[in-house]
Amino acid sequence: MKATLTRQATSPLGTLGKLVLDDFECVTMEPPWQNNKPNVSCIPPGEYQCAWHKSPRYMWVYALFGIEGRSHILIHPGNIVTHTKGCILPGQRVGTLGGLPAVLASRHATRRLFDYLDKRPFSLEVEYA
Repeated sequence: MKATLTRQATSPLGTLGKLVLDDFECVTMEPPWQNNKPNVSCIPPGEYQCAWHKSPRYMWVYALFGIEGRSHILIHPGNIVTHTKGCILPGQRVGTLGGLPAVLASRHATRRLFDYLDKRPFSLEVEYA
C-alpha cells in the first residue's frame, strides 16, 4: 500500500497537508521546515516505510523509518504544532485552536486511519503541492 502526504501550506505556526491512501483521506499538521532538525522540523520530502509500532507515550501508532538523521517520527493524534516534535498529526478538518492553525477531530481521524490500515505496513510519499 502507498499513501501520499501533500503539504499544502506552511508557516512558523505549522505545516498543513492532506494524506491520501486509496479512498481514505484526512488533513495533517506537522512542524514547519527547520532543516530537518530533530524535535522542531517536519521531515524532508521523500518516500518512507511505515509500520505498526508500540510507542511508550502513544501506545500503538505508526512509525516512519528511513529518515536520514531522524528517528521516532510517528503518526499520532494532536491538533497544533506544539503537540508534535516532528511527527504527523491526522485530523478531520482544518481550523484553529487558541488562535493557532490546527487540525480538528484528530483522535477520530487517527482512529479512522488506523482502522483503515488494519496494522498493515505501507509506504508514505511526502511531497509539496
